[in-house]
Amino acid sequence: MTACIFNCLCFMSRDLLYFSHHFRSLKLLRQMIVGFATRTKHTDCNEGDADAYDMMPLLKKTHRIPAPHYDSDKLKEISKLTDRICVQHLLSTTIPLFDLLEYKEVVPGRVWVTGKCYSTYPPVVDELKRRGYRVQDDGYPKNLGGYYDVMSSQVQALFNSYLEYDENRKQKRTEQEKGLILLDEGGRLVKYIPLDVIANRYVVGVEQTSAGFFSKRVETTPFPVISVAGSAVKRWVEAPFIIEANTEKLISKIPLASNESIFGVVGLGALGSKFAELLAKQGKQVVVYDVDPVKVAAVVSKTGCDSAKTLAELVSSVNIIGGFSGRDISREFNFLSLSKEIILFSGSSEDKEFRTLLSSSAQIAKYSQIDPSSDVTVVTNNGGVIKILYRGYPLNFSNKGGFSVPARGIAITRAMMGAADTQALVLVDASRKGEYECKNPGQVVMLDPAAQQKIAQYAFAYRPDLYGEKVQRTFESLDSIAAQSMGKKQDELVTKPSVALCVVAT
Repeated sequence: MTACIFNCLCFMSRDLLYFSHHFRSLKLLRQMIVGFATRTKHTDCNEGDADAYDMMPLLKKTHRIPAPHYDSDKLKEISKLTDRICVQHLLSTTIPLFDLLEYKEVVPGRVWVTGKCYSTYPPVVDELKRRGYRVQDDGYPKNLGGYYDVMSSQVQALFNSYLEYDENRKQKRTEQEKGLILLDEGGRLVKYIPLDVIANRYVVGVEQTSAGFFSKRVETTPFPVISVAGSAVKRWVEAPFIIEANTEKLISKIPLASNESIFGVVGLGALGSKFAELLAKQGKQVVVYDVDPVKVAAVVSKTGCDSAKTLAELVSSVNIIGGFSGRDISREFNFLSLSKEIILFSGSSEDKEFRTLLSSSAQIAKYSQIDPSSDVTVVTNNGGVIKILYRGYPLNFSNKGGFSVPARGIAITRAMMGAADTQALVLVDASRKGEYECKNPGQVVMLDPAAQQKIAQYAFAYRPDLYGEKVQRTFESLDSIAAQSMGKKQDELVTKPSVALCVVAT
C-alpha cells in the first residue's frame, strides 16, 4: 500500500513537471488531471502505467503518414465533418486515442461509443460523457455465457441512437457530412450496420481483431474495411506485449511455479503460439493443439512442446487449459463429462472460448452475480471440478483498474488505430469525389506499410528484448511489410487526389 501511494505521488510530480513544459491549455490540464485520477484508483500501480499520455507523440507522428497528399488543415476539415461509431475497450489507456481524434478536430458529439463490459473502466466512461461523446452504456449479462447477445443488443442500440440523431439533421446535412468511419473491435459494427446507413453514407470500416473477419457479413460488405488485425505490426510487434500482460495476470491467478501443472494451449495463432513458447522457456510441461497441423508442427519444432491430435486428447492429459482459438472450444468437447479437476482461462476475446460450457452449466455453477469479475466453479456430472477464471473473459482484463497492458505497450495498438482512422478519412474523401469505388464486396485494405514501419521502430527502441533479428528485418522494407499484411494497398485502390487537396512540393 505504501509503495503504491509513493508511486502515485511520483506520477503526480512527473505530470506536474510535464505540464510545466508542455501543457498550455485548460483542456490539456484537465486531461492530465483525469489521467492522474484514474491512475490513483488503479490497484496495480506500476511505472509503465504512468506513461499513458506519453502515447500522444507517437500517435501524432504516425496518424499523418497515410495521407501524404493532404495538408493538415484540409485533413482536419474532412475529419471534423465525418461521423464515427466505435466499439473499443474503454480503458484509461484508450483516452489518448480519443485525444488524437480531438487533435484532428473531431467533434465529440459526432462520435458514438460503446465498450465491452469485461474491460470498461467507469471513470473513462464518465470522462468521455463529460467531453460530449455519445456513450452507449454497457452491462454484464444476467446469465453465464450470455455476452454475445448483450453485446449485440448494445451495438444495435448504438446504431439506433445514431439513426435518431441523423433523422433530426437530415435536412441540413451536406454532401461533405456523409462520411462515416467504423472503429470496430470484433466485427460487431460491420455485422449490425443498418442498410439505410450503408445506402446513404460513405462508410469505411477499421477492424482491429482477427475475430472481426470471421463474420460472413465482412465477406459481403459493400464498403472497404481497413485491416489493422491482419497487419504485420499487429502480428509480429504487438503480440509480445499482449502475451506478457496475459502471463502476468495468469501468474497472479494460478500456481505457474507448480511442477505438477501441465498446461494445454488450444489455438496456435500469434498469441497462442507465443504463450506456449513462453511456458516452454520457463520449463513448464506444455501440450498444444490446433485444427491446423502446420501450426502445430511449427510450434512443436520451435519449442519442443508435446502435441495432441485432438482436443479430447489434450484435455485428458493436462490440468490447466488456455483457450486462444477465437472460437467456442466447449462445443467440440463435453467438459461436463470430466471426472478430474481442471482450470480453464481465455486468452482471446469475449467469453467465446467456453461459451457452451458456461451456458449449459448455469444451474450447477457456483458464482457471484454481484461481482462480475468472479471466477466460476462447475461441478461436473461425474464429480469433476472445473474452475473457469474471470467467467471465461480474457484474463488480461481481470482486475482491470483501467489498464490491461502497460501504456507504452498499448501505444502500439492506439497508433495503429490512429493511422487507420486517417486512412479511412482518405477513403471517405476519395469515395465522395468519385476517386474510389468499392467494386468488390468484402474489400480489405492494408494498413499503410509506412505507418506500420514507424510504429515498429518505436517498439524496437522501447523493448528490444522482445524482438529477434528476423522480426526487425521484416520492418526494414515497406515491401516486406506489405507482403506480411492482409489486404490491398490503399494507393492501388485510390486514384490520385484532386490537385486542390494536394500538398505542392517545393
